Amino acid sequence: MKNRDAELLNFVLIGQLGKYIAQNDDGTYTATEVTGAEILDTAKEVIYAANDVIAFRSVLVECEEDNDYLNTFYQSNGFKFLQNEEFNQYYFIL
Repeated sequence: MKNRDAELLNFVLIGQLGKYIAQNDDGTYTATEVTGAEILDTAKEVIYAANDVIAFRSVLVECEEDNDYLNTFYQSNGFKFLQNEEFNQYYFIL
């Protein structure tokens, strides 16, 4: 039975996603070939496995509100806008 009057939700917060970028001896940078979507998919796999032990319903990410790239990235990977509280917050329902 779902309680539609619940005052709180259990979220898993994904802190920060990032890719490894190495600085070369000549001062240039080389980024890993792993995509952001692959990193996010791996994070989701871990979250689904954890959900078998600790029940929660949603995943939350935060990003800068003026970063169009990140806002588009999360939306294109199935996250929906939740709210802006210092950062844009997006959620994904398990």
